[in-house]
Amino acid sequence: MRIVSTVNLPTKNKVFFTDSQNQTSEEIVSTVMNFVNDRLNSKISLKDIEEIVNCSVFRVIRAFRKELGLTPHAFIIQQRIYKSLELLELGEPAAGIAVDLGFVDQSHFSRHFKRILGETPSRYRERAASSAVKERRRFAA
Repeated sequence: MRIVSTVNLPTKNKVFFTDSQNQTSEEIVSTVMNFVNDRLNSKISLKDIEEIVNCSVFRVIRAFRKELGLTPHAFIIQQRIYKSLELLELGEPAAGIAVDLGFVDQSHFSRHFKRILGETPSRYRERAASSAVKERRRFAA
């Protein structure tokens, strides 16, 4: 990381950094996507993301909007919801999934689940279970 300049402010020094590489939006998004997918069940801050790609948070947000049409936070929530689908199909309780995937509580998880997928986690689990039963019956016959 190269320091471009230091500005003396009355309360503290503020340091401005430049990118160490001329990364494209695609490279930034790809790096962040890999980082996020490896750490879905832990807290991920913009500061962590900034350090991984070695560029400003603002550049990361612009790259995400350009490439995916989402902010990094929206991407993280979306990935956690998609990961929860697998766990719901295995019969895991929604409260446990919420905690495991980094949501504050079950309500927070359910609200995002319904916003993204249009149904509640329990309704999804019911549908997945009935589909699995039908699939087993089809192969058994």
